Amino acid sequence: MKKFLVASILAAGLISGCAVTQSTSIGGEYTPPAGKKVTATSSHLNVFMLSPTTADEVDGLMADLAKQCGGKKVTGISTHYAPQSFVVLPIISEEITAIGYCAE
Repeated sequence: MKKFLVASILAAGLISGCAVTQSTSIGGEYTPPAGKKVTATSSHLNVFMLSPTTADEVDGLMADLAKQCGGKKVTGISTHYAPQSFVVLPIISEEITAIGYCAE
């Protein structure tokens, strides 16, 4: 009977899909620069916390912003990091969003 109870609790934990979301950003007064707003997003799974976000991924975001501006300078760049942890499994879904404005 105890084995069945333990198995049931574990199964309920796995099936429930428990997740924790954390979002970070810097608050305060902010006036965005003039120009077209551009956005780039990168996301990946970090299994066992062995593959965190790399500098190459961030560089790719910056290159994407520059491409959207057609070679113009990108100003007022801000980033948003949003990890999502799954309680039962040691996996983190990481998403980084970069927002900038094309210089006029």
